[in-house]
Amino acid sequence: MRNHAIAIAILSGHLVVLLFLDLFINPHPDMLDHWVWSRHLSLSYYEHPPMVALAIRLFTSMIGNSEFALELAAQAYNISILALSYAICYSFFGKRAAIFCLILLESIPYYLLGSVFLHIDQPFLIFWLLNLYFLCRFHQTNSNKWLILLGITAGLGALSKYITILFYIGLFLHLLSYKELRHHLKNPWLYLAGCISLLIFTPVLLWNYQNDWVSFRFQFKRGLSGSPLGQNFIFFTLGHLFLFSLVWSWWGLYQLWNKRKAFVMGAQPEAVVLFISIFPLFFFSAMSLRGSIADPHWANVAYLGIMMLSGRVLGSMWDANQRSFIKKMVGGGAFLNIAILIVAFIYIQHPFVEIPQYQLRYYSAFEKQGVPEEVIGKLRTLKRIPPLRKEEFLQRVAALLSAEELQKYKTVILKIARDPNFDPVNPAIGWEQSTAELLALLEESKLNPIDYIISKEFQLSSAFSFYLPNQPWPYSLEKPERNQWSSMEDVRNHTSILVCKPHSCSRVLRRAKKRFERDFSYLGEITTNGNGRLIRQLEVYHLNPN
Repeated sequence: MRNHAIAIAILSGHLVVLLFLDLFINPHPDMLDHWVWSRHLSLSYYEHPPMVALAIRLFTSMIGNSEFALELAAQAYNISILALSYAICYSFFGKRAAIFCLILLESIPYYLLGSVFLHIDQPFLIFWLLNLYFLCRFHQTNSNKWLILLGITAGLGALSKYITILFYIGLFLHLLSYKELRHHLKNPWLYLAGCISLLIFTPVLLWNYQNDWVSFRFQFKRGLSGSPLGQNFIFFTLGHLFLFSLVWSWWGLYQLWNKRKAFVMGAQPEAVVLFISIFPLFFFSAMSLRGSIADPHWANVAYLGIMMLSGRVLGSMWDANQRSFIKKMVGGGAFLNIAILIVAFIYIQHPFVEIPQYQLRYYSAFEKQGVPEEVIGKLRTLKRIPPLRKEEFLQRVAALLSAEELQKYKTVILKIARDPNFDPVNPAIGWEQSTAELLALLEESKLNPIDYIISKEFQLSSAFSFYLPNQPWPYSLEKPERNQWSSMEDVRNHTSILVCKPHSCSRVLRRAKKRFERDFSYLGEITTNGNGRLIRQLEVYHLNPN
């Protein structure tokens, strides 16, 4: 234990700091959507396999459906990722490399601030790291027992996220790339490991067979959709460089190229970690180049490997008496990390910059507010303008409207143009207050408790589902295939409400009326303010009974 005192201190500090930060924010709506999955355990789900639901259920079954349960789960899984990365580095590259690896990971925004929330990738990353460890041990020992363990963890990884398939593809490409390793392609134990993984993955296949292969069709369609050629590549590349530290990402990639001769022996842990980790980065970069969607956080497995190998390089540099440089680099990284935490904490409490959040996208809302078509026509020229700050937006509007029109419709225009969700903090704060406002509205309308809550985006109704006392089931208009827990008939035949953002309510209501073949009655508006910002603004409607 004493040998790992530094690592234990770093991980303990991570836990204390992040749980403290959790006191000032709510679970993110994405996280609460996955909490809904955990209430309705299934062999699989529309977008993802079931592991995240099981991971959340493990904690909520012991602690209850509380914020603390979700926050503790997030930190438990994140610390497991960091501890596993440290352990793998320690096992293959030694103590100093492992400590540097841990410091680097703690200096990366994704593995620091990103660990505030629980998300699908955390169980996936745990199993990816175990896969990497077992594969390295196989190449070190040539013992087939490691392949069997790899088959088990790869199967569990596939139950976490579909892109676990990239591990197996990378494994085979690694074997093909090194002549001395190609004989492993004839090893029947390797294919037995694949069969074990497939067997563990069977529940997802069975669920998809029963549901017209909806998950695979969704993922395939998503992989082929995107922006014009090259646009997503720029977004993906700049995104992952910033998300995984603009300093350490460049430095780590440079050092890997600089030390490339160390990777000529394919069975060495360095070569295995490099090849398996870098392949997903190349894959997603190539997909983004052809216009397909590629989210920067998908590079997470690549940077786990890059930081392990960077820790290895820093350990060697320390031994080569380059300690002054290392102290400056690591000290600078730690300072930057602390600065990011302080800035984030201050901004959560008191916003010190105005995030651009005024943008006109939906014009049907103006008709509902009685704005004449002549004025709406003038405003349509702002449709493709990116989000602006309030003063900038008003200047654009003032240039289009007469002084009389501006004075008469200014309040309505600002209300419809403003989307508080442009502020990245707002989705994760103020939910208790918003729920209290919704409850007051329901009590006044004599509708409390409700059974179902409808919204365009599944995250919005999931968040209210978590915070309302009776935890009604959410229903998504945007992706009806996701509503495994809320059939359309059940929503129609029980007490149901709809919540929507003012700028898009007209469209959302039309879609809801068509879906349920019923009218909706307006109940009122929720306006949540706090910490010097408008946090949330929603309209609430009741699905009329027969």
